Amino acid sequence: MVDHAIAAGTGLPRLNWKSTVGEGRVRAMTNDDVREDRVGAILNAFLQNKSMEQKRDYLARGRRFARLDVAQLKKGWIIAVRNWLARKNHANELMMDDLASEMGLRRLEPPYQAVAQELIDRFAQTEESMRNEELGEVAREISEFMG
Repeated sequence: MVDHAIAAGTGLPRLNWKSTVGEGRVRAMTNDDVREDRVGAILNAFLQNKSMEQKRDYLARGRRFARLDVAQLKKGWIIAVRNWLARKNHANELMMDDLASEMGLRRLEPPYQAVAQELIDRFAQTEESMRNEELGEVAREISEFMG
């Protein structure tokens, strides 16, 4: 397992070489396990950074959803996701992100389960070339983040 804290003065993740247990056997961690943990840590850091940037931008725009109660926020987010799925444009994406940012500032999670099947269906309908293009963009953003 990788302990995701940073080792003192190195800038690298601190390794915690614990064994993993499976089906009654103990096995030492492999290089693949360490690599997966490292990739997971990088992706988690990237997503946290993206979320902080979205919250910062939302706050800079005036926190337009601050007066909504929790039920209104969740309902609004579900509608925003559905609008974004129907028509992917900047305005719909911004609405969805701003509602998610307001929930994040309140330490609430968006109601992902309410739209999970719709997201799965959309992903299944998207052509492989479009998925690859979108994944390529995410990979470029992660590369810039690691910079």
